[in-house]
Amino acid sequence: MSGDICLLNFDGTLQLQNQLKIRAREWIDLSDLQGCHGYCEQHALRQIRKRLQSRKCRGITFIGSGHYHYVTYVLMSEIRQPFSLILFDHHTDLSPNDDAAVLSCGSWLTHALNTLPFLKHAVIIGANPENRFVAESANSEPAAIESKNLKSDTIDPKNPKAGPRLYTVKPENSKLDTVEHANRKTCAVEHANPNPGTVEHANPKTVTLISESEVKRLPTAALIRKIRSSLPDLPVYISVDKDVLSEKDAATNWDQGSMTLDQLLMLIRCLKQHRAVIAADVCGELPLSPLDHFAAERVRLAKMNEAANRAIADILTAS
Repeated sequence: MSGDICLLNFDGTLQLQNQLKIRAREWIDLSDLQGCHGYCEQHALRQIRKRLQSRKCRGITFIGSGHYHYVTYVLMSEIRQPFSLILFDHHTDLSPNDDAAVLSCGSWLTHALNTLPFLKHAVIIGANPENRFVAESANSEPAAIESKNLKSDTIDPKNPKAGPRLYTVKPENSKLDTVEHANRKTCAVEHANPNPGTVEHANPKTVTLISESEVKRLPTAALIRKIRSSLPDLPVYISVDKDVLSEKDAATNWDQGSMTLDQLLMLIRCLKQHRAVIAADVCGELPLSPLDHFAAERVRLAKMNEAANRAIADILTAS
C-alpha cells in the first residue's frame, strides 16, 4: 500500500489538524458541492467520483466527518481485483438502500455489496447491536442490522445476544425473498452458516459482524484469529470510522463505541501481517463551525482526533 495521504475537505473538519495537513501530499476541496451531507444525490456523487479519479495519492484517504463515510464506496469502486473490506465502525452501515438515487452514510455498505463485483466479503468490527432496526430475514427470523444514530437519538434498550454473526447479503435481483423496509425492496439478509470461515462464492456475499461486546470480551489474539478465519485469502481494504473508539480517544457527533485506540492499532498491525492492504480511509471527525476554531474545548477535541489520525496513519504505513 502506498503511504501517501490525501485529505478531503467537505466541511472544514480537518482544518485544525495542522500536523496531519503537513504530512498529507494532497488536499482535495469538495466544500462547494451541494446535496452530499449525510445523503449524497447522484449529481454530487458524480462530481465526487470525478474529482477523486484525478487524485495522485491513493494510499490513505482522510474523508472528514462520518456524514461522508459513503465516500468509501467511491474509493472501493476503483479497485480492479478481488478484495475484502475490513470496517471498523460502531454501526454496520447496512441499512437498506431504499432510494437508488441517494447514497447515505448508513447504507453505503449495502450498496457496495450489491454493486461492486470485486468486493467479495466484509468484516465489520466494533458495531453495537443495540443501534438497530429489526428486519425479517428470508427464514422469518429477525436479523439485527444497525443504522447510524446521532447522539441525541433514543437507542433501543433491548439488547440481543451479542457476539459474531455471519449474514448473507443477496443482490437486489435475487429470486430469494427480500427485506421490506419503508415499502421498498432492498437487499435480502439472512442468517448464514455459523462457521465464519465459510465463504462459498461471491454471490451471495457474506458479512461477518464482530460486535462491540465481542471486541471487549475477547483477548486480542483470539479476536485476530476470529477475524482471520472469516476472511478469504484476498487483499483487504481498511475503513475506519472513529466512532468505533471510546470518547477518551476520539470525538465524533455519532454515538461512540468502547474500543481503545491501542486496540485499534494492534488489530490493524496484526491484520497487516496476514493480508496485503490495498488502501485505507479514515472518517469520524467532529464537525466544526467557524466559531469553533476559537473555542478551546472544540480545538482540544480536534487535536485529540488529529492524534488518533496520525497514529492510524503511522500504523498503516509502517513496514
